[in-house]
Amino acid sequence: MATQKSKESKNRKLKLKITFSVFVFVFGLIYNWLGANIDHKSFEFYLQPFFWSLIVFIIGVYFSMFETLAVEGMENILNKKLNNILKLPENSPPELQKLSMLYLDLDDEYLKQNAKQIMSKTTTSMKLLSEKKSDRLLCHEYYKFLFEKLKDSRTKEVWAVSTMNTSSEWSDLDFEKKFLKLNMELPLNNKKLKRIFLYEKEKTLNNKVVNDHIDLSKKYNKLCKIYCIHSSAMRFDNQHSTKIYDLFKNGFIAFNGEYGEYLVVDLFPDNICKENCDNKNGCKGVSSHRYGYVIADRETIRQVSEIFESTIAITN
Repeated sequence: MATQKSKESKNRKLKLKITFSVFVFVFGLIYNWLGANIDHKSFEFYLQPFFWSLIVFIIGVYFSMFETLAVEGMENILNKKLNNILKLPENSPPELQKLSMLYLDLDDEYLKQNAKQIMSKTTTSMKLLSEKKSDRLLCHEYYKFLFEKLKDSRTKEVWAVSTMNTSSEWSDLDFEKKFLKLNMELPLNNKKLKRIFLYEKEKTLNNKVVNDHIDLSKKYNKLCKIYCIHSSAMRFDNQHSTKIYDLFKNGFIAFNGEYGEYLVVDLFPDNICKENCDNKNGCKGVSSHRYGYVIADRETIRQVSEIFESTIAITN
């Protein structure tokens, strides 16, 4: 297809050159005829070579623009026809058209099956995005997103639930230490921090991370609010779905800022980290460390925030 477009472009340029040459020749003939048949004194200015060169230039530019507009018009018409054939909306991005054409160009059955698998995965990911939810982020992608938002100057408030029921949370790994450090620096940068430490066994609260958060809240009591709440205190009425409950069970961190709102849900797989483990930035393979996904749906975030605030209100 690229070769075909290149040939079409060369043909258009050739046509333009021929058209321009024809006009130069025609106006040359007219110029010679006028020079031989009219009174030179009356039309002295119009017989100057400069005048006719200017006329030829203007006409050449006009036809060049006309051809460009005509080509663009034809391309738009062809794109619309192509969209109709492929049953794509008119405002479909070029990438979607290319994807469809690449698939249609495949003539091998095995390759087509591979292409269908790729497109199936892509469709699943796009469906999640349409629901304002990201696909599952790998460990290093998950921490990259968290670090960027914690350091973002546009972030105004962070509120979170830490479950305290897994060894993967607040571990001694470098990327977890960095995550903790960025959290603790929020009040220092005049940003609000609210965190619920959700626990089942009270001994899990005998933790340096929890104590450091409590000390921080005492020092920055207007910007930092820390709560230690037993999981049995959580209340979910009928209007809140099981999915919302699962968000609290897993733990999450939410960001409010000039860019909008994001809620990052924690996931803690049981798999052992076997490949590409990066102690500083998070694992790039299957990980026993936490990873997660991002929610950008305002209604879901509103419901989670409502339960978060009501739980805090009960404990006060």
